[in-house]
Amino acid sequence: MVLYELGLLKNGMLIYEKSFYHLKNLRRISQETKGQFLDAIFNMTKVSMSEKINTLKLKQYKIVFKEKERLIDDSQPAVIYLVYVIGDKRLNTKFCSKILETLLDLYLSEFEKNANPYVAEKIKEGSDLDEKISKIIGDFYATSIDRMSDLFF
Repeated sequence: MVLYELGLLKNGMLIYEKSFYHLKNLRRISQETKGQFLDAIFNMTKVSMSEKINTLKLKQYKIVFKEKERLIDDSQPAVIYLVYVIGDKRLNTKFCSKILETLLDLYLSEFEKNANPYVAEKIKEGSDLDEKISKIIGDFYATSIDRMSDLFF
């Protein structure tokens, strides 16, 4: 079980992305485009099937989604947060879903106090939130070879 990438979108805009390994055949696509593509797939299936998908199984990858909506003001549309992970075909969906829920709760507790919740602010690498996310993920992303290397070398 390997985790390749993690992303967080706010109203369709990629605000956080963390790549652990390169995705085959997707290197040429920018992170923003990839995030918007995944958001479009998630929303398209939600509208066409009248239900939300949690997992998308592809030929080489498995993608797990978690979404939360926050109604800030009755006169404004809800703010939609979507977090996703891309992993190999053996990715544990239940475990990923719990991690994504924790990450969304962490983000909302840190940034929900923002003066304008409709602004999609980028989360910088090395920021406090990035460090907290890294602690939550731990070595979940690592391949078995990486874990063995850490143990013995």
